[in-house]
Amino acid sequence: MSIFDKMKSGLNQVKDKAQQTVEYTKLYTQIASKRKDIQEHYEQLGELVYRASGMSTVTSTSMDDAEGRMKGLCREISDLEIQIVALEQELARVKGEKLCSCGEAAPYEAKFCSHCGNPFKEEIYVAEEPIAVTPSSEESTDHVHSKSVDSEPVDADAPEQPAPDRDPERQE
Repeated sequence: MSIFDKMKSGLNQVKDKAQQTVEYTKLYTQIASKRKDIQEHYEQLGELVYRASGMSTVTSTSMDDAEGRMKGLCREISDLEIQIVALEQELARVKGEKLCSCGEAAPYEAKFCSHCGNPFKEEIYVAEEPIAVTPSSEESTDHVHSKSVDSEPVDADAPEQPAPDRDPERQE
């Protein structure tokens, strides 16, 4: 390996680490922003409750009006919490970890949580978009006209016949 190859390899490692750091920072910032939004919603809820109580000397809100606005804020908080969980899972993946239902992080290769002992389910990843495979024109026509040695013509109207026994030891 020449010195240039070693330098190229080292630079690729630095580039990969920088990309990981950028992704980590971006996810962390999104989580912090959503948590701040939740805190603002909590403050709005508190203000609505206080005004609906009738004890406010400045302005008061009817209970029916406040209830509708409170439900809307609660739905928004719930949505934000779901988004935070998804972002935290993605952040753990970027860090090479996975999250347990107890809230603790564990190495990605772990089969069980070291904090509570719960087993981790094996994750199956599915590609986001299906990979389109289109055979070339030669391949698509070759398999249509080729015939395997064992194949026999099939009559679509004929009743289905059981497969012949091909075991050489079972000869009658």
